[in-house]
Amino acid sequence: MGKGVALLVAALGLSGIFYANNARQSSRDTGQKVATHQYGILAREAALTGYNRAKQALSEGDLNDITGSYERGNYGVQFVNNGSLTKITSIGYMLDGRGETVTYQISAEYKLVTGAMSETAPPHMNYALLTEEDLNINGAFVTEVLVTGEAGAELNANMHTNGNLHIDGNKASVEGFGTYVGSGSSNPNKALQGTFEPNYNPTSLDGAYQAGRVDIPVFDSALYTSEVAVDATTVGDVILSGDYDLGGTREDPYIWHVTGNVSSTGGTTLDGYVMFIVDGEVSLTGNVEMGDPGYSGPDESSVAFYAGGDVELGGNSEIYGQIYTSGDVLLHGTPEVYGSITTSGTATLSGTPDIYFRESSPALTTIWQSTEDSYRLVAYNEL
Repeated sequence: MGKGVALLVAALGLSGIFYANNARQSSRDTGQKVATHQYGILAREAALTGYNRAKQALSEGDLNDITGSYERGNYGVQFVNNGSLTKITSIGYMLDGRGETVTYQISAEYKLVTGAMSETAPPHMNYALLTEEDLNINGAFVTEVLVTGEAGAELNANMHTNGNLHIDGNKASVEGFGTYVGSGSSNPNKALQGTFEPNYNPTSLDGAYQAGRVDIPVFDSALYTSEVAVDATTVGDVILSGDYDLGGTREDPYIWHVTGNVSSTGGTTLDGYVMFIVDGEVSLTGNVEMGDPGYSGPDESSVAFYAGGDVELGGNSEIYGQIYTSGDVLLHGTPEVYGSITTSGTATLSGTPDIYFRESSPALTTIWQSTEDSYRLVAYNEL
């Protein structure tokens, strides 16, 4: 009996030693795995550092190999160019606690796009109505989102002023936010918030609120005409009358420079993908239809009026386009704008005008966004 107990105790002792050794080995293995993972993270950071340097070098046209250091490791970058495609391979190296090399590789492929157009319009062209000075809304003014479907579900016909916002009456309705840098007021008091009902408001913000300014560029006819290929130049005033089909495409808009003013008579229609650069004022009143309501491309404006002077829209005019002016904007009567309006002056809206917000076309904002060669990412991989 005594021997049996002694043998059992001895066996338990050996078993304890065995399990203790296994536990220590398991702990060492786990620690080694954790350490290896940490070194892998550092190697990835080294590879990312090299990759970021490579993107900058690619934009500058420098395709020479790159080497450098990160923390206690290093990285190396190679470029392989094949026509319009350039492949970047960045490898990060890190020595672990045992002196073994841990590597991480990032590969990316970029395509050179010549004369690339921006995919979006500049910020100052992204509002249903944007004003540098005060915005005064009177009468039964309405703005809505024109785009329907999934894209339209997340669009707002927003208004913003870098000055003060004032609502007179409670008949205006805006399917977007109303923001202002100065002060917001209305008569009656509830009309300020009641006027603005955003179509998309996932964070439940107030319809009207104070916000930061939005920079609006200064009108510069000489600069604009130097940035684009002008198709026609008129010295003096232009009176639009009758039917016009000026052609033009999204890839190659028709551009008309007028050194004087542009006005219209009743019964005028104008179609095409067109940009007007007008040094003076624009007055479109009466039974006027500008732009192509049936344009089959992206759901965006197809006509642009950019003016150095005031812009007046009145009567039964229908404008399917985007408007920018360094002067003031006056909407009166029953005009309808299917697009957007930006002014460096004031905007006064009276009567029963409507703005059906349609996104600005970047094809018609190249005067602010020059087309340049650029690289676009077409493939990316980490291992």
